[in-house]
Amino acid sequence: MLKKEKEYYSLAEVEKLVDLQTRSVKYRMLTVKEKYKDDKKLLFKGKKNWNIHKSILFEFDRKQLSKEERIAKYNSLVTISPDGQYEVEALKA
Repeated sequence: MLKKEKEYYSLAEVEKLVDLQTRSVKYRMLTVKEKYKDDKKLLFKGKKNWNIHKSILFEFDRKQLSKEERIAKYNSLVTISPDGQYEVEALKA
């Protein structure tokens, strides 16, 4: 049986999806709320929590890479031989 993908997410679920701290998600919510204030289908408040449409989850993505992602991005091994040839290997962390 196939699991149906959710249409709307709460702030707590968004926090787990994008791997941000609660404070960062709430600050980001201030700008998202202002940007999508006219579109009630994408962002609306239920009884106690916000309902965020899956199409605007990209607004909550990280702006900077984490330390581990930065290290993995630039972690490579360069071998230079005496005749001027070189070979580059990417290291897997």
